[in-house]
Amino acid sequence: MQQTIRKSNSFQNDVQRYSDFLVKMEDGPAKSEVQKLLSNLINEVKKMDELHNELIYTRQMASIGTEFREKINNIRKQLDYKLRESQSSLK
Repeated sequence: MQQTIRKSNSFQNDVQRYSDFLVKMEDGPAKSEVQKLLSNLINEVKKMDELHNELIYTRQMASIGTEFREKINNIRKQLDYKLRESQSSLK
C-alpha cells in the first residue's frame, strides 16, 4: 500500500495544529475563514492523492499535479499567516 499525503505524519500534524488553533479562536469571520481554509487544504490534498494514484496507474507525467501543489502551498501559507496574526494579537 502506498503512502498518501493525507495520511502522512507531517500532514496530520499540520491539520492537528490548525485544528487546535481553531478551537482557541473566538467565533467570528476570522474563525470562519480559517475553517474554510482548513477544509480547502484537506480537499486539495485529497485531490492531489487521487491524482497521484491515477498517475501511477496510467503512467502519465506528473506535471498535471503542479497546480494542486501550488494550491496546497498557498492555502498553507494563508493558514500559517492567520495563525501568526492571531498569536501576535494575543500577546
